[in-house]
Amino acid sequence: MARTNPIHYVEQIKAKIDRDGAIDESELVRSSTYLGMRTKKIEAFLNRYKEVFSKLIAKKCVDEDEYKICIYSWNQRVPYRIFPASLYSNGTILLFNKKTGEVSMLVDPMPKALSLGKSPGLPLDKYGGKIPYHTSLRVDGFPVYLYYNPVIDRWIFSTRYVLHNMYYVKGKLVIEDLKTIANPYVDLCDRIASDSKLYQLVEKYRGWVFIFNLLGPEPSILSPPYPIGADPSEYKLYLVASRSSDGKLYTANETLTLTKISWRHVPEVVENDELINLYNNIKHSINIRSIIAWIRDNNELVEMDPLIVEIESEIYPDAMRVKYENDAKSLALLISQGLKSYIQDLVDPRYAEVAEQIHKLYVTLQDTFNKLSEKIDLNDIDLRIEQILSILREHEPNLSKINKNEIKASLASGKTQRIIKKILALYFDNKSLAQESIYESTLKLIEKINSVKTHA
Repeated sequence: MARTNPIHYVEQIKAKIDRDGAIDESELVRSSTYLGMRTKKIEAFLNRYKEVFSKLIAKKCVDEDEYKICIYSWNQRVPYRIFPASLYSNGTILLFNKKTGEVSMLVDPMPKALSLGKSPGLPLDKYGGKIPYHTSLRVDGFPVYLYYNPVIDRWIFSTRYVLHNMYYVKGKLVIEDLKTIANPYVDLCDRIASDSKLYQLVEKYRGWVFIFNLLGPEPSILSPPYPIGADPSEYKLYLVASRSSDGKLYTANETLTLTKISWRHVPEVVENDELINLYNNIKHSINIRSIIAWIRDNNELVEMDPLIVEIESEIYPDAMRVKYENDAKSLALLISQGLKSYIQDLVDPRYAEVAEQIHKLYVTLQDTFNKLSEKIDLNDIDLRIEQILSILREHEPNLSKINKNEIKASLASGKTQRIIKKILALYFDNKSLAQESIYESTLKLIEKINSVKTHA
């Protein structure tokens, strides 16, 4: 069975049903399986089709004469679910000919990366021993696709979510004329591509899709605003992969070798190793968001494509919020995990004293709870817990979400790290290291907690 993009295949079958009113049973089973439900009944397939493309996968389309171009992306308001079509709901673009009913592929993206140990079906104990055939560091930028669009007769970029003529304003999709580059990311990529003569380099590869990451001054994990009026010199396009016109997926280096295209920015390749070892190497990284591993797994979800596995740093998101946003909550969470030494260089020197106070608060809570844990059988233990709760709530009303029984249970078990982490998260929520009051308020809180009697 030849490899196909699941969304493309489903739309071809839907068009065939609309045209002929009938379909081969094997085609119906295959297309319904791509939608996450195996059936031999046309009515059941059509109901599932409607459910998927109205609730789960957003289908955004634009009409131009006898053509309709649609881009498919996962509905961000719905928890992600894994089935073949969902793995390609990250920027698939199809061209519909309204006269002939033909459905053509314009952008066939690489399958969505699944997170090791987090995504369903990808447990660490099952996949930890697997060795990928290609491993690279993730570039923390915005994924974009470069493809040839025959309707506008030019190479053009798209994002995972919208076409070049689409963008969002306060959550509402705006669609402009197809010949207009309205999306800020695409506009920025277009200027970079024009200046670097990228369009000339790819011209003879019509039918291919080139997959890039647009790296900017801030990491994309922080969701910075649209780069309107941005300076192209502050951004770089990293070639991540490509898909040839016959549907084969290539790594960045394979792409450069096959096409002879000269492009300097590609992800850093790292030595292939067991996934568990890669995980252990990156889990406390403050500089690398994740490692991307390509695995030949014969997984039915991706057919002949590799399974793309993302191995994420556990602390990178909080580290970036500390570095770029001076986020007090993220700093407190990292400190509560015993990672002060990892992140001290990320703190703006102007706020080093504030950071030190946050660490002192963590140590104070730790010492206080450890001492109370040893005295859990005291008759007045409830009173002492109530005193601490009163102090906490006095300084931060948000801490009313923590109750006496929750603290008492943690003291009884001797496992107090979780409750300390929760207290710090609630206390420093929506607070910045740059706030003038945070140093003094934290200092006073430490003094008050130290005043609570913890001995017999």
